[in-house]
Amino acid sequence: MQIPRRIHAQLKRLGVRTGDRLLVAFSGGADSAVLLHALRFHLGADVVAAHFDHRMRDSSAADAAWVRGVCRAWGVPLIEAAAERPLRSEADARSARYAFLKRAAARNDARWVLTAHHADDQIETIVFRLMRGTGPDGLRGIPGRRGRLLRPMLGIHRWQILAYARAQGLRYREDPTNASRQFARNRIRHDVLPAMRREVPDIDASILRLARAARQSRAAWNRLLREAETHVVISQTHASFELARPELLGYHRAIRTRLVRRLLARLGSVPGRAGTRSADTFISSGRSGTGITLRGGIRIAREHDVVRLTRGCPDTPPEERPLLIPVPEAGAGEAVVGGRTYTACWSNGSNSGAGPVACFDPSDLRFPLVIRGWRPGDRIRLAGGSRKLKKLFTDRKIGRAARSTMPVVVDRDNNVLWVVGLAQAVTGAPSSPGGTFRITVS
Repeated sequence: MQIPRRIHAQLKRLGVRTGDRLLVAFSGGADSAVLLHALRFHLGADVVAAHFDHRMRDSSAADAAWVRGVCRAWGVPLIEAAAERPLRSEADARSARYAFLKRAAARNDARWVLTAHHADDQIETIVFRLMRGTGPDGLRGIPGRRGRLLRPMLGIHRWQILAYARAQGLRYREDPTNASRQFARNRIRHDVLPAMRREVPDIDASILRLARAARQSRAAWNRLLREAETHVVISQTHASFELARPELLGYHRAIRTRLVRRLLARLGSVPGRAGTRSADTFISSGRSGTGITLRGGIRIAREHDVVRLTRGCPDTPPEERPLLIPVPEAGAGEAVVGGRTYTACWSNGSNSGAGPVACFDPSDLRFPLVIRGWRPGDRIRLAGGSRKLKKLFTDRKIGRAARSTMPVVVDRDNNVLWVVGLAQAVTGAPSSPGGTFRITVS
């Protein structure tokens, strides 16, 4: 049979291996019935069916009972659940359904979740997005894979699915709301697309070609953005990115806005068109020492030539965990400064650590030493005299955000011996290469 072969080939392309357990979203309609039947009787897959009752219409309980009967007759295990109260919108139904499928897969050791979206669904989705003014990424349509969620029938048309059902003698339940013109997608299916097909008979193939081209374009963009990221991102934590502003502004606006949106997505918020414009305008012309807050609590701030993207409330103090160097003997550990983790190692003589290194005369050091963040009032004695770290940071054009994550090494009296990567005090400096105490921080 052609449909089972095509489903099998697509599953292999999507990464499914022989023996993987598959959870199939089974509504009882023709599409999901054909998918489940092909997997169960033609491909011999290890399948579990999952049915969610949205309680959005009076016949939904009867649909659930019918699904139960089919699974019993086909010998397919069934997982089912129902909404606590009738769901009001298609968006609410979709969210609840996918949350149920995720839970069901985890509880039944299913490696993959399969839905029966097909080529006609793909076409309707792209037309729907076009009518709403989508950007190029929206033209990609429904993805064949998103994490553990697979859609192996996106290359199969609805008429082919119905032909399989007739040939196999399959019965299925028709959702009466599919005929209603209350929903925009149904109006596209019943009115807009038929009119387009009368004008351009091969419009379906053209739309699917457009989706393939958009996916290829997105793959090229991803490669370009990954390369740009290596030049622009100075440092990052789980909740922030620091960007080199001159390098970022050296890119075309289309590239830098996509790059910023890509980084913001990792922080949990993707701005819309207005938010994207605001972010780019601020990065391009915002004054040093100022910032803006985007939807989702994402903060964009500028300090001289550094742009910082931060997730969460800016008033929340970042994690601090000082590191103690108790005696002048070899050791290693981690310090957290301004929410950023640093690895340090120290020894008498050479050490193998990579990163900024400072050398001291151990006989001039007052142990224990501490690696911590800088504090107001901290001073360092340089060749030209004692200076406040705040003044040193200002002269070196190091902004507030960057200085908050800059580690310093102090002795037991809180005298600053080293601002890592920036300046070392004359205090404790070795008079000769021999007998030095080396500290590396990275």
